[in-house]
Amino acid sequence: MHCGITKMSATMGESLSANDEVILNILNFLRIAPNLFVKIPQMRNIVKTGSVRGLSLKGFLMETVVYMVGLLYYFNNNFPFLVYAEYIALEIQALLMVLVFLHYSNDLDVRILPVALQASRRPVGSFFLMTAIIGSGSLPTSIIAFFFSMNLPLNASSKLLALNTIYSTKNSGSASFLMWSISGLTSAGRIATNLMTKPDYLVLTNFTVAASLSFSVCCAIIIYRPSEKKFE
Repeated sequence: MHCGITKMSATMGESLSANDEVILNILNFLRIAPNLFVKIPQMRNIVKTGSVRGLSLKGFLMETVVYMVGLLYYFNNNFPFLVYAEYIALEIQALLMVLVFLHYSNDLDVRILPVALQASRRPVGSFFLMTAIIGSGSLPTSIIAFFFSMNLPLNASSKLLALNTIYSTKNSGSASFLMWSISGLTSAGRIATNLMTKPDYLVLTNFTVAASLSFSVCCAIIIYRPSEKKFE
Protein backbone atom coordinates (compact mmCIF):
# COMPACT_ATOMS: atom_id res chain seq x y z
CA MET A 1 0.00 0.00 0.00
CA HIS A 2 2.87 2.31 0.86
CA CYS A 3 4.25 1.97 -2.65
CA GLY A 4 0.82 2.49 -4.24
CA ILE A 5 0.10 5.70 -2.33
CA THR A 6 3.61 7.04 -2.90
CA LYS A 7 3.21 6.54 -6.64
CA MET A 8 -0.15 8.27 -6.44
CA SER A 9 1.33 11.34 -4.77
CA ALA A 10 4.26 11.44 -7.20
CA THR A 11 1.98 11.55 -10.23
CA MET A 12 -0.59 14.01 -8.93
CA GLY A 13 -0.85 16.92 -11.32
CA GLU A 14 1.55 15.40 -13.86
CA SER A 15 -0.95 13.53 -16.03
CA LEU A 16 -4.03 15.74 -15.61
CA SER A 17 -5.22 18.24 -18.20
CA ALA A 18 -6.00 21.82 -17.24
CA ASN A 19 -9.73 21.05 -17.14
CA ASP A 20 -9.14 17.97 -15.01
CA GLU A 21 -7.03 20.04 -12.63
CA VAL A 22 -9.91 22.50 -12.22
CA ILE A 23 -12.36 19.66 -11.58
CA LEU A 24 -9.95 18.04 -9.12
CA ASN A 25 -9.51 21.32 -7.22
CA ILE A 26 -13.29 21.76 -7.02
CA LEU A 27 -13.73 18.20 -5.76
CA ASN A 28 -10.97 18.73 -3.19
CA PHE A 29 -12.69 21.87 -1.94
CA LEU A 30 -16.08 20.13 -1.76
CA ARG A 31 -14.43 17.25 0.10
CA ILE A 32 -12.39 19.29 2.56
CA ALA A 33 -14.76 22.17 3.36
CA PRO A 34 -17.57 20.07 4.94
CA ASN A 35 -15.04 18.20 7.09
CA LEU A 36 -14.09 21.47 8.79
CA PHE A 37 -17.35 21.24 10.75
CA VAL A 38 -18.65 17.72 10.07
CA LYS A 39 -18.88 16.71 13.74
CA ILE A 40 -20.30 20.01 14.98
CA PRO A 41 -23.93 18.90 14.36
CA GLN A 42 -23.31 15.76 16.45
CA MET A 43 -21.80 17.75 19.32
CA ARG A 44 -24.69 20.23 19.09
CA ASN A 45 -27.19 17.38 19.35
CA ILE A 46 -25.47 16.03 22.48
CA VAL A 47 -25.38 19.44 24.14
CA LYS A 48 -28.99 20.15 23.17
CA THR A 49 -30.38 16.86 24.48
CA GLY A 50 -27.85 16.38 27.29
CA SER A 51 -27.73 12.73 26.29
CA VAL A 52 -25.34 10.36 24.51
CA ARG A 53 -27.99 7.71 23.90
CA GLY A 54 -27.53 5.93 20.58
CA LEU A 55 -23.83 6.85 20.42
CA SER A 56 -20.75 4.65 20.82
CA LEU A 57 -17.68 5.87 22.73
CA LYS A 58 -15.60 3.01 21.33
CA GLY A 59 -16.57 4.11 17.83
CA PHE A 60 -15.43 7.68 18.51
CA LEU A 61 -12.15 6.43 19.98
CA MET A 62 -11.49 4.26 16.93
CA GLU A 63 -12.18 7.22 14.65
CA THR A 64 -9.62 9.28 16.57
CA VAL A 65 -6.99 6.59 16.01
CA VAL A 66 -7.86 6.39 12.30
CA TYR A 67 -7.50 10.15 11.80
CA MET A 68 -4.30 10.38 13.83
CA VAL A 69 -2.58 7.51 12.02
CA GLY A 70 -3.74 8.74 8.61
CA LEU A 71 -2.52 12.28 9.31
CA LEU A 72 0.88 11.10 10.55
CA TYR A 73 1.34 8.66 7.67
CA TYR A 74 0.57 11.21 4.96
CA PHE A 75 2.65 13.90 6.68
CA ASN A 76 5.68 11.68 7.33
CA ASN A 77 5.70 10.56 3.69
CA ASN A 78 5.55 14.12 2.30
CA PHE A 79 2.20 13.84 0.57
CA PRO A 80 0.63 16.98 -0.95
CA PHE A 81 -1.28 18.89 1.71
CA LEU A 82 -4.63 18.52 -0.07
CA VAL A 83 -4.40 14.73 0.25
CA TYR A 84 -4.73 14.86 4.03
CA ALA A 85 -5.86 18.42 4.83
CA GLU A 86 -9.21 17.32 6.27
CA TYR A 87 -7.50 14.92 8.69
CA ILE A 88 -6.33 17.88 10.79
CA ALA A 89 -9.87 19.17 11.29
CA LEU A 90 -11.25 15.65 11.75
CA GLU A 91 -8.68 14.77 14.43
CA ILE A 92 -9.39 17.92 16.44
CA GLN A 93 -13.14 17.37 16.20
CA ALA A 94 -12.81 13.69 17.08
CA LEU A 95 -10.91 14.52 20.27
CA LEU A 96 -13.51 17.15 21.18
CA MET A 97 -16.24 14.58 20.50
CA VAL A 98 -14.67 12.15 22.98
CA LEU A 99 -14.49 14.85 25.63
CA VAL A 100 -18.10 15.92 25.01
CA PHE A 101 -19.23 12.29 25.19
CA LEU A 102 -17.38 11.73 28.48
CA HIS A 103 -18.77 14.93 29.95
CA TYR A 104 -22.39 14.08 29.16
CA SER A 105 -21.96 10.49 30.31
CA ASN A 106 -20.57 11.76 33.63
CA ASP A 107 -17.18 10.12 33.05
CA LEU A 108 -15.18 13.35 33.08
CA ASP A 109 -14.79 15.57 36.12
CA VAL A 110 -12.32 18.39 35.52
CA ARG A 111 -13.14 19.93 38.88
CA ILE A 112 -11.25 17.24 40.78
CA LEU A 113 -8.15 16.45 38.72
CA PRO A 114 -6.62 17.55 35.45
CA VAL A 115 -8.13 15.73 32.49
CA ALA A 116 -4.96 13.86 31.65
CA LEU A 117 -4.47 12.57 35.18
CA GLN A 118 -8.06 11.45 35.54
CA ALA A 119 -8.06 9.75 32.12
CA SER A 120 -4.88 7.86 32.99
CA ARG A 121 -6.80 6.05 35.72
CA ARG A 122 -9.44 4.79 33.33
CA PRO A 123 -9.39 2.61 30.22
CA VAL A 124 -9.84 5.76 28.13
CA GLY A 125 -6.48 6.93 29.48
CA SER A 126 -4.74 4.07 27.70
CA PHE A 127 -6.14 5.32 24.42
CA PHE A 128 -4.91 8.88 24.94
CA LEU A 129 -1.50 7.56 25.98
CA MET A 130 -1.26 5.51 22.77
CA THR A 131 -2.31 8.52 20.68
CA ALA A 132 0.34 10.67 22.35
CA ILE A 133 3.05 8.07 21.61
CA ILE A 134 2.03 7.86 17.95
CA GLY A 135 1.89 11.63 17.65
CA SER A 136 5.26 12.18 19.31
CA GLY A 137 7.14 11.00 16.21
CA SER A 138 9.12 8.50 18.26
CA LEU A 139 7.82 5.50 16.31
CA PRO A 140 9.61 4.28 13.14
CA THR A 141 7.91 5.05 9.81
CA SER A 142 7.43 1.33 9.18
CA ILE A 143 5.31 0.99 12.31
CA ILE A 144 3.18 4.00 11.33
CA ALA A 145 2.78 2.42 7.87
CA PHE A 146 1.58 -0.79 9.53
CA PHE A 147 -0.94 1.16 11.62
CA PHE A 148 -2.11 2.91 8.47
CA SER A 149 -2.74 -0.44 6.80
CA MET A 150 -5.06 -1.21 9.72
CA ASN A 151 -7.18 1.87 9.05
CA LEU A 152 -9.62 -0.11 6.91
CA PRO A 153 -10.76 -2.51 9.66
CA LEU A 154 -10.60 0.26 12.28
CA ASN A 155 -12.62 2.66 10.16
CA ALA A 156 -15.16 -0.02 9.34
CA SER A 157 -15.36 -1.13 12.97
CA SER A 158 -16.01 2.41 14.23
CA LYS A 159 -18.97 2.75 11.88
CA LEU A 160 -20.24 -0.76 12.59
CA LEU A 161 -20.18 0.06 16.31
CA ALA A 162 -22.25 3.16 15.67
CA LEU A 163 -24.66 1.14 13.54
CA ASN A 164 -24.89 -1.64 16.12
CA THR A 165 -25.52 0.82 18.96
CA ILE A 166 -28.48 2.31 17.11
CA TYR A 167 -29.84 -1.10 16.09
CA SER A 168 -29.45 -2.70 19.52
CA THR A 169 -31.19 0.17 21.32
CA LYS A 170 -33.75 0.64 18.52
CA ASN A 171 -33.27 4.36 19.08
CA SER A 172 -30.90 6.68 17.22
CA GLY A 173 -31.06 9.09 20.16
CA SER A 174 -28.65 11.98 19.65
CA ALA A 175 -27.02 10.56 16.51
CA SER A 176 -26.66 13.26 13.85
CA PHE A 177 -28.06 12.51 10.40
CA LEU A 178 -26.23 15.57 9.02
CA MET A 179 -22.85 14.41 10.33
CA TRP A 180 -23.18 10.90 8.90
CA SER A 181 -24.47 12.12 5.53
CA ILE A 182 -21.51 14.52 5.20
CA SER A 183 -19.18 11.67 6.19
CA GLY A 184 -20.63 9.46 3.44
CA LEU A 185 -20.50 12.18 0.80
CA THR A 186 -16.91 13.19 1.59
CA SER A 187 -15.81 9.53 1.50
CA ALA A 188 -17.42 9.31 -1.94
CA GLY A 189 -15.47 12.45 -2.87
CA ARG A 190 -12.23 10.76 -1.83
CA ILE A 191 -13.07 7.90 -4.20
CA ALA A 192 -13.53 10.36 -7.08
CA THR A 193 -10.31 12.30 -6.40
CA ASN A 194 -8.32 9.07 -6.01
CA LEU A 195 -9.61 7.78 -9.33
CA MET A 196 -8.64 11.06 -11.00
CA THR A 197 -5.06 10.94 -9.72
CA LYS A 198 -3.46 7.53 -9.20
CA PRO A 199 -5.92 4.81 -8.21
CA ASP A 200 -4.83 2.83 -5.19
CA TYR A 201 -7.15 -0.12 -4.67
CA LEU A 202 -6.67 -0.36 -0.92
CA VAL A 203 -7.49 3.35 -0.53
CA LEU A 204 -10.49 2.95 -2.85
CA THR A 205 -11.70 -0.05 -0.85
CA ASN A 206 -11.25 1.89 2.40
CA PHE A 207 -13.39 4.82 1.29
CA THR A 208 -15.94 2.65 -0.53
CA VAL A 209 -16.55 0.74 2.69
CA ALA A 210 -16.57 3.99 4.69
CA ALA A 211 -19.11 5.62 2.37
CA SER A 212 -21.36 2.54 2.34
CA LEU A 213 -21.35 2.23 6.14
CA SER A 214 -21.88 5.96 6.68
CA PHE A 215 -24.96 5.89 4.45
CA SER A 216 -26.11 2.75 6.29
CA VAL A 217 -25.91 4.67 9.58
CA CYS A 218 -27.94 7.46 7.96
CA CYS A 219 -30.66 4.93 7.10
CA ALA A 220 -30.59 3.55 10.66
CA ILE A 221 -30.94 7.07 12.10
CA ILE A 222 -34.03 7.69 9.98
CA ILE A 223 -35.59 4.32 10.79
CA TYR A 224 -35.00 4.39 14.54
CA ARG A 225 -35.46 8.09 15.28
CA PRO A 226 -38.78 9.11 16.90
CA SER A 227 -41.20 10.37 14.26
CA GLU A 228 -41.11 13.96 15.48
CA LYS A 229 -37.29 14.02 15.04
CA LYS A 230 -36.86 12.18 11.78
CA PHE A 231 -34.63 14.92 10.43
CA GLU A 232 -32.30 17.57 11.84
